[in-house]
Amino acid sequence: MTPDELASIHEVAAMLGVTERTAQRYAERPDFPAPVEVIAGGRIRVWLRADVGAWAKAILPLQTGRPRKADS
Repeated sequence: MTPDELASIHEVAAMLGVTERTAQRYAERPDFPAPVEVIAGGRIRVWLRADVGAWAKAILPLQTGRPRKADS
């Protein structure tokens, strides 16, 4: 792995065109890629750019609004 292949939360936000807080919310989702490294006592996480890009392509944009009610 080279540094160019890695992304911090700041870089993830820039890649996805969202705020850092939104990127953090995405990172908390169970379907978001796991970080490849966690350092500084867990405060800093880094992801593979390719993994984040693949996730974004498959998942984004997220659906908005409430889910439809199931037909009874």
